[in-house]
Amino acid sequence: VYAAGKTVEECVAAGTRLAAAHGRLLVTRCRPEQLDALAAALPRGTVHARAGCFALGLPRPTLPQVAVVSAGTSDAAVAEEAELTARMRGCRVLRCPDCGVSGLHRIAAWLPRLRRSAAVIVVAGF
Repeated sequence: VYAAGKTVEECVAAGTRLAAAHGRLLVTRCRPEQLDALAAALPRGTVHARAGCFALGLPRPTLPQVAVVSAGTSDAAVAEEAELTARMRGCRVLRCPDCGVSGLHRIAAWLPRLRRSAAVIVVAGF
């Protein structure tokens, strides 16, 4: 569920219906009041406040690894959202933080593992 532009009630209604039908749920781009309402309605779920996401029923990883590379701490929220989205899809996730221009030397250490990833998501300049 993409929560941006939805009311709290619309988020909770969509979330509870999807959770009941599928046993899992990911709601992204939530405002704090949406996260609070989802947590109250679906107490088995997890609030990921930094990412603005709510998740329920995280599956076991069955798909190839996806790498999430972020430039710096200001990109952490979007990187966390990308990671959670990939995990909810069933991917294993490799997080590579602080690999921006000022930390470019840090990415060299990640290169062997990045090459084994099926996809690389890069978050920079958010």
